[in-house]
Amino acid sequence: MLTVGQAWVTLHRVAADSSGPVDSVRTDAHGRYSIRYKPVGGDAVYFASSTYSGVAYFTAPLPPRNATGDDGEITVFDTTSAPVRIETRGRHLVVSASSVDGRRTLVEVFELSNDSTVTAVAGAKGRATWSAPVSPNGRDFQVGQSDIGANAVQFRDGRVLVYASISPGIRQIAFSYSVPASDFPLEIPIGDPVSVFEVLMEDPGATASGGGLTEQQPVSLEGRTFRRFLGQNVRSGAKLIINVGAPTAPRGNRMLYVTVVSAAVIMVLALGFALTRRRSMRVVVHAPLVDDAAHIAREVAELDDAFERVAAPSDAERDAYRQRRDELKTRLAAALAKEEVPV
Repeated sequence: MLTVGQAWVTLHRVAADSSGPVDSVRTDAHGRYSIRYKPVGGDAVYFASSTYSGVAYFTAPLPPRNATGDDGEITVFDTTSAPVRIETRGRHLVVSASSVDGRRTLVEVFELSNDSTVTAVAGAKGRATWSAPVSPNGRDFQVGQSDIGANAVQFRDGRVLVYASISPGIRQIAFSYSVPASDFPLEIPIGDPVSVFEVLMEDPGATASGGGLTEQQPVSLEGRTFRRFLGQNVRSGAKLIINVGAPTAPRGNRMLYVTVVSAAVIMVLALGFALTRRRSMRVVVHAPLVDDAAHIAREVAELDDAFERVAAPSDAERDAYRQRRDELKTRLAAALAKEEVPV
């Protein structure tokens, strides 16, 4: 591992009342830095960031004690716009009960792994860093809370396209869309191979087949019960068929993201088992809880960092930045009210 001298490191404070950069310093010739600060506010989260080759990298939230060594270490990577293989370590699919018009909401969570030693960045001519096929009749696409922001994701031509930089390690993306009742039985397109695939079905009579899926014990999450199907080493091009049967009583889907990410937490055990069977690699997956304060705080800091690097933002860019920041601060305030974040 090489050290980076004379790099700017910025300390960020994120809280419900206000947030922004606190101080910044340059690293010395050996890549070391030191920032002194006095924590303010019992609900604030602090972490440091640095930008290398145009990509921002962050520490984990800093501990309430003096942060030294690994606590304050920022690991950066060289970048490439050449294609980098991004593995799908885990994929979670939740199929809701039918809505009033018969459409059903599908929520998908992908755990993506960049196993290289470089950060993948979007290439020339609009080439995405990662993409996957989605249901051709899907609509109402929304990006949920994940490691990849909504502004870096597009849905077009039957695919989800990610333009965010993807550094080495595990990244998570979550999104939802709806499909009409006429699409069922629904074939789920499988682009890249998937190490572990989980399907949760809210309808009691629903089934999932193909790709080696086998039924597991049902799970209850957020007051909703789901049939659970699990498959390992699902190959590219496999055919997964979702059958839902007759329409069920309509259910609201406002809390479906909470459900699917909670399911992802359950899935970590199975995913970890599947990955550790590969002797040459050990990967630890952390599935963040929805509206986790530290996770949202990092989103705010990344948003601030990206906006600060815009030399002459337009009025539209300023408005979009402020709107997104206000949304994140509202979520942060709600998250901080549910948990204690030490400083």
